[in-house]
Amino acid sequence: MYLLDLPPFLDLVGGGAGPVRTWSEKIPRQRIYVSSLAFALAEHIIESEPLGSRSVWLPRLDKAKSEFEARTFDFEVRDVEVWAKDVMPLELTGTEDQTGTDGREGYFGRDQAAHLIMEQALRRMIVAQALGRRYILVTKAGPYHDRLKVRKRLEWLDPYQEGGG
Repeated sequence: MYLLDLPPFLDLVGGGAGPVRTWSEKIPRQRIYVSSLAFALAEHIIESEPLGSRSVWLPRLDKAKSEFEARTFDFEVRDVEVWAKDVMPLELTGTEDQTGTDGREGYFGRDQAAHLIMEQALRRMIVAQALGRRYILVTKAGPYHDRLKVRKRLEWLDPYQEGGG
């Protein structure tokens, strides 16, 4: 099973060609899952966009909610335990903490630093969900993913890299 992190989820919802779409077409849809945290972050990002962008993205997000309804799960008590025990104690800093998920200075206009901190914290909660469920995290690789792979046996796949990570 695969769990989408925020960047691949946004790329999949956004439609069009790209590495995430190419990867997802090779995988049976019933094996691809999304956290409700990714939906919440996506909705927050979309709501902060100008009206024109929101009018394009909101229907796409609604469609994704329908498509992934049976394959979406919330952050549960078991996820909190993995997050607190396995993810929080690790020093997981790197360049992904200074920029947004797409390499820009974040998706957010105002109060950018607070939003980036929130985004990174929620994305690490998604990591905890993948660890606890033993799902393969589909993500744009960050500096700490290799450390989690070695220390906590996180399996991850980067569809943006040649060969898929």
